Amino acid sequence: PIHVVTGAMYLRAHLVNGLVVPSGYYKIIYLPSGTKAYYANNLTGSKVSEVPVSWVVAKSKIDYPLTDRN
Repeated sequence: PIHVVTGAMYLRAHLVNGLVVPSGYYKIIYLPSGTKAYYANNLTGSKVSEVPVSWVVAKSKIDYPLTDRN
């Protein structure tokens, strides 16, 4: 099976019209062959970058049970 988790990341405070806006978004993809993680800043023209799963866990402060910490 393949599992995908997507979430918003709040690395810095940013308000727009009184609403908190995420600084970026992440995606963790669990494949039988391994786990991959990606991150993109919430800015026009931002590129998606592959990041270590451990970085997403550390920054989001959410421990994902299926991660292999790569």
